[in-house]
This record gives sequence, C-alpha cells and structure tokens, in this order.
Amino acid sequence: MKPTPLHRCLLGLTAGLFFAPSLAPLFSQPEPPLLPSLAESRVLIPYDELRRLIAAATPPAPIQPPVVPVPACLTHAAYQLQFVQDQPQLLATFTVENLTEQWTAVSLGAGHAGLLDPLPATTRLARIKGDLHVLLETQQRLELTLQLFPGADGSFSLQAPPEAALATLTLSDPPADQVITLTSAEGRSSRYERACQIGLGDGEGPLRLALGGTDTSPKPPASINSIIISEAVFSTQIAKDGAQLTSLRMQVEHGSAERLSLHLPVGAELLRCSVAGKPTAIQPTDTGPLALPLASPTGQTGPSEIELSYFLQGAKLHEAEGELTLSLPRSPHLIRLLDWTVELPEGLELTAHPSIERKPTPAPQPHVLQLTRRLCRDSATEARITYRKPNTLR
Repeated sequence: MKPTPLHRCLLGLTAGLFFAPSLAPLFSQPEPPLLPSLAESRVLIPYDELRRLIAAATPPAPIQPPVVPVPACLTHAAYQLQFVQDQPQLLATFTVENLTEQWTAVSLGAGHAGLLDPLPATTRLARIKGDLHVLLETQQRLELTLQLFPGADGSFSLQAPPEAALATLTLSDPPADQVITLTSAEGRSSRYERACQIGLGDGEGPLRLALGGTDTSPKPPASINSIIISEAVFSTQIAKDGAQLTSLRMQVEHGSAERLSLHLPVGAELLRCSVAGKPTAIQPTDTGPLALPLASPTGQTGPSEIELSYFLQGAKLHEAEGELTLSLPRSPHLIRLLDWTVELPEGLELTAHPSIERKPTPAPQPHVLQLTRRLCRDSATEARITYRKPNTLR
C-alpha cells in the first residue's frame, strides 16, 4: 500500500516528538562550572612576596629607652678660698644633674653652709645622716654655690663628696705676712703662700684649712708610729636578715698624739663612740677615716680606752647553708693583739677559712666563732665564714 501524504505527516510528527528530548541539550545554554568555596581556595605567590607581607603585618618591636648608668652625677665640686678685707671666705660650687625620670638626692658632703644664690622653686636642700643633699626633679641640671662657715677656731673643715667626678681647691693670694695651712686627717700639713689650684683626691678624708702668720710654723704632726693599739676586742652579731652590729673596745698607747685614724667598712653607720668613758661626738663620713680624739689629761701616762659600735646591713642569710665575708675597721696604727668574736643565729654550725686564725680555746657554742690576729697594721682583717644547719639524719 503506497503511503499517502497524510501518512507521511503523521510519521514525521511522531519522529519529532520521539527525538526532541535527546536533541534539547544540543541547543540549550551550558551551565556554569561549580567553583570551590573561599576557604578551599589556594593562592600561589613568590616566597619573597610572602615574607614582605608577613613583615608588613607584624607590629614593630617597641624601642627601649637607653639605660642610664647612674641616677645622678656630681660633675664638679669646685672649692675656692678667697679673702674679703683680709678675712678668709670659703665657697663651694657644685654642678649636679639628675639623669632619671624621678626625684634624686645628691650628697654635697658634711659641714655647715649658707646658700649664696637662690635655688629654683622645684629644688630642695635636705640634711640626711649629717650630710647636705640637694634634691633634683626629673631631668634637671643645676649649679649652686654655697658658703662654708669656719669652726670656732677659725679654720675650715673641707671634704669633697666621693661622688664628685672632679674636685678642686683654688687658693687666692693670702694677705701679707699670712700663710695658708692645709692639714689632712692623718696629720700631714702643707703650707701655701701664693695663689694656686689643688686637686682633691678620691675619697680623701676631711682637710683642715687654716690661716696663720708666716713666722709661726705649724706643729709637726705626731707620727703614726707613735700610736700603738695594744689590744682591740671586736664582737659582731649577725641576724637572719643580714643586719650586723659590731662593738669595739681598744686600749691605745698614744704619747703626745691627739687623734687616732680608723676606717669603718663601706656602708657602716656609726652608732656611738666614747673616749675614756666619755661620749664623743664624731662626724661620720661615707669615705675616709674617722679622726677619733684621744684623751690626754695632764700627767696621764697610761693608755686611753676607746669604745664604739656601728651598724651594717648585709645580705640575708640562706635558710640551709651559705657563705659570707666579714671585714673589720682598718687603721694605719699598729695593733699588737686583735680578738674577734662572731655570732650568728642559733642552730647554725660555722666554719672559718684560714684567712684569720681561730683562737686556741673552742667557742662556747657551734654558732659562735672566736678569731684572733697579732701585729697587724693598715691591712684589712677579713673572715670568710661558711654556715649551715646541722644534718639531723646522721
């Protein structure tokens, strides 16, 4: 049977309906590809670029201010002896500077003085442990001049502060027929008849500055060898916090000598002093020797007895064991016999190293040491002591 045109149309319509779904993707728009999330993404950059980004993101380290080696400095202590209408006048000019961001006290030494120039409104003067101090505010530099007053005998006592980087004494020409006498604590004297400048030594003891006639020579100082300490008995007590109390009793054969020189340990604070049983006022200093007056009543032939005590704050003792080094005062005079008793807190056993002899007689208790030394002069007497708690398990 031959297909008719109607049959052909129906057959084409049927084939189109059958193949239409399979041909639809060929004529539709493609879907976009599925992209990964931001957390799963990766970026590739050069290593130099990565290091630059890390450095830019890291905050810079804070700049530390330079460390000040000392809180304050006393640059110069300039003393000048001048004459006003033939009368001596001693001036002291100090150059001080505070290097910190806090108030600082700078010592100007001992002695009585008056202020010549007015101080800034924020600057103060204070006397601390017998020494005159200037109180400086933050980052302050100051130059001040003081007039030092003479003693009852008309002489000046002069001691440059040990903190001074430079210390000088300038002498003007004395009046006619007059001479300037400078005497050290040990009794050495120098005479000056014309203007000059003198450098003051580091830590030098107090100097006595006097004016006298050219026809009168100063009395020769008593020789150091004329003073002999026949016996010196020391007793040192030490607490757990390191506080030290030392008592001293000396028998001194001095002849015509009037003063005994004694260097206390660094940091020691003089508590009391008596000569021949009478209290004696001594002006203690941070450096330099003490000048102890010797009793010399008329007709006295025997030795003088000196008693003194001082306090020193040391390091705290360890709970179980440790080591400490103790020093006694030093004197240029000969000491025939020196006895020293050292007492630490109870419950400790002590051992002395052979820098100083132990007394032949044993100490009464384990926490007490008895030491001795003979024929010593102008040398440090030290004891290196080991302490420990006894082992109770043995």
